[in-house]
Amino acid sequence: MTRLRSEPDVGWTPAGREPWATRVMVTGGRAAMSVDTAELAALRARLLDAADLVADADRRAGAIEAHVLDYLTQLVPSVLTVQERLREARFLGDGLQALERRIRDLADDLELQRLWYEEAERRATTAFGPPPLRYAVALAPPKLMPTRVWLALRGLDVARVGGHLVSARASLQQSAVPDAILAQRHTAALAEHLQYMNHEVVFGKVVLDGELVDVSDLTPVQRSAVGMLPWLTNLSVLPNRGRTYDGVAAGALATTLGRPVPVPRTESDVLGRIPALEEEIALRGTGAVEILRTTAPDGSRHWTVVIPGTQDPWAGGENPMDNETNLRAMAGLRTDLAIGVAAAMHQAGISRGEPVALVGHSQGGLVATRLAADPVLRREFRISTVLTAGSPVATVKVPAGVEVLSLEHVQDPVVGLDGAPNEPAPNHVTVAVGGPEPPSLGDAHRLPGYRAAADLLPGIQDPAVEQWLTRSRDAMGVTEEGARTESLVFEIRRR
Repeated sequence: MTRLRSEPDVGWTPAGREPWATRVMVTGGRAAMSVDTAELAALRARLLDAADLVADADRRAGAIEAHVLDYLTQLVPSVLTVQERLREARFLGDGLQALERRIRDLADDLELQRLWYEEAERRATTAFGPPPLRYAVALAPPKLMPTRVWLALRGLDVARVGGHLVSARASLQQSAVPDAILAQRHTAALAEHLQYMNHEVVFGKVVLDGELVDVSDLTPVQRSAVGMLPWLTNLSVLPNRGRTYDGVAAGALATTLGRPVPVPRTESDVLGRIPALEEEIALRGTGAVEILRTTAPDGSRHWTVVIPGTQDPWAGGENPMDNETNLRAMAGLRTDLAIGVAAAMHQAGISRGEPVALVGHSQGGLVATRLAADPVLRREFRISTVLTAGSPVATVKVPAGVEVLSLEHVQDPVVGLDGAPNEPAPNHVTVAVGGPEPPSLGDAHRLPGYRAAADLLPGIQDPAVEQWLTRSRDAMGVTEEGARTESLVFEIRRR
């Protein structure tokens, strides 16, 4: 467990309250340590008892001030000084009331860490055993499965899923449990039912776009994503959705080549380049990625690939940064966006052996991690590090040789959509940032909050984080004076 020095939270602040100190929790890395969650719970209970004692002392002091000193002041004027000192002890500076708030905040901090580390111990299962009823429905001939019976069974499925969604939304709005953990738990529970709504799934294989996909080794969340894809395919306005199956497909068109930009010295600087990309995406109606080429004084080149998050709430249009890509990437299938990013990397002129850092927000981080895990792409490019910000990447197995750091806000429900915590692997570090609950659901997922979280990384005294930062900045080539950076922007379009 890693505790960062207290700093004001740079994001939202609930009305009438002082900003909480930012909480930081680290899991994964080669020097990971174990956390006794039962001990955290016991310490929290003791702190709450201490806060109750301080509150009781404050109430007693208030009673003395109100009933005793007010009366004595009329008889002995010098008692007024005692009354003023008592008020100072209660209200000013680090008085009793401030002390009670700090103790309760510390207890809240321990509870947050207990919940997060307890959840981190859970693992997603890939066990595959459809209930007999699902087999019966899938195998029954039409004469034994009248339309009315089939519709009734499907109606029960829809009602079960709908009820769970309503329950999940109510929990996210009312529960004191962090939204990321709630989303994680609800997604995992929902997937247990949703994974079988496509009857083909019960046989362990599904045909998608002419490919036979084995779903028996996937998680329930991934199988749910696979099952939902045919619905999106039927809604697609592009019949082949741009995918080809003979290697890396084209789909990237350079719009800006070699424009000098300031050298991005930090990970926050790189994330800060995404808003300009999003403006270009909105203007063109297609996807876009930026590739930063940093040249050191000795002529060596370093590359940083910047991938924004979801830009289109629909699916199958010209912009591949949509929900079809979300589902396919979650399921571990190739995506049009990944094909386009790979094409952009080729067109940018990245040579084998030159270090590459991938950086992505939300969907961009999920796609970046999938690219880093692609064995074909790893043979063509030397992907050194990946930074994800607000990305559900628990279903991605990070290969050796690639170092991943995932930034997650504990109030961001999007990071829980994979239904499981990130596995604390030696080469996958998760930095969870806590703070007050945002004014509205989804605010914690916004890019400015993750830029602020990235700004905290250099101050985290954790060997895994420090090692990742060193490797990341070496890959980006920003540690040497005299380096220069040029921007290459590529339009990504479905055909």
